[in-house]
Amino acid sequence: MIVVGIDNSPERLFEYSPWKSSPLVAKITYTETGGQGDLYADFVVHTVKPLIESNYRVKTGYQNTMIAGSSMGAYISAYIASRFPHLFSVVGIFSLASWFNEAPFLNYIESQVLPTDQRYFISIGRNETSYEPEKNFNNIYLNNSRNFKALLLKKGISDIKYIETDDVHNELAWNKMFHEFILWINKKV
Repeated sequence: MIVVGIDNSPERLFEYSPWKSSPLVAKITYTETGGQGDLYADFVVHTVKPLIESNYRVKTGYQNTMIAGSSMGAYISAYIASRFPHLFSVVGIFSLASWFNEAPFLNYIESQVLPTDQRYFISIGRNETSYEPEKNFNNIYLNNSRNFKALLLKKGISDIKYIETDDVHNELAWNKMFHEFILWINKKV
């Protein structure tokens, strides 16, 4: 297995969302962000993926290609996997931040034809927040993942590993769940 980690940039709130941010995001960041997700998706699919495949001994094709991310990275990974469903058989979603603009995200996923054999690993912490003043922000995160899982099930995708933990929104929590993700990827179907 080869893992390709793409470093983020200060522009990640623009790059990781295909749609402009919701009013809640503008309240938190004091600006409107988002809207460049298609450029980022094209970069991953048309630049990074071919670069890896031409320079390393990797198995190619749908059954051998996965995409994963955490927070906004999970948001754009889910989007890329639905925009290019024929490329990614496994999708890892750690702390989905679709609250960034959930309605267009869910509408887009619903409009796509996804392979029913696509596999999803979704993990979310019950104590996650991205905005401390909002006491129930954790429910926003929980609902993002629950809504996404429900939509995938509605679309006929049944191989979903869904985990809710008592974690917060940070790299330590995602690191802990990455081990579970790797074990799940390699399970016998």
